[in-house]
Amino acid sequence: EKNFIKVRRLRKILLLFVMIGIGFMIIEISLFQKLILYVGTPTISLSILLFALLTGMGLGSGMRERIIKIENYQRLKTICTLIILYGLIVFFFGQFLFRYLLLLNQYFVIAIMILLIMPLGILLGFLFPSLVSLLKENKLDIYIPWMYGINASTSVLGSVAAYSLSMLIGFTGAFFIGLLFYFFFALLINSKRVLLL
Repeated sequence: EKNFIKVRRLRKILLLFVMIGIGFMIIEISLFQKLILYVGTPTISLSILLFALLTGMGLGSGMRERIIKIENYQRLKTICTLIILYGLIVFFFGQFLFRYLLLLNQYFVIAIMILLIMPLGILLGFLFPSLVSLLKENKLDIYIPWMYGINASTSVLGSVAAYSLSMLIGFTGAFFIGLLFYFFFALLINSKRVLLL
């Protein structure tokens, strides 16, 4: 019976890792395509996006323990809500902002882009290490390396999904679907029944 409960816990936590892996890549690629419109070259756009997101995620991961205690994962619901709201701000407000900044110095525009995107990276950086702590809390430490691999694999699937969705419904529609993964993540993390805590 204990093994059965452990498998159920693992399966449901696995679903959370899959959601953030796919959701992150869809959001990242959608933002990348938008940035190309304003920067002009894929190389610079990718450099801006990766620097802002990865730096932000590193900061978010480091700040996580001060904000989200192991016994209080309900705060992850708030983090997901902020990801959705701020993601919409970056995606829609950003395109209006950058239209007015195009005539200014390119370095200034790049700095504004980084400052706008980095808080999104900070919020995204909370989730993965929180799930790793959740595995430790449920005495599932042995599966942590597997979750790293699964998260990486779903990131690859997420990139394929992003381009497939963009051909069907456009990058704006794909971005919304990426945010939906975080919405469903919030629903699951908010349910003690789902996580069996």
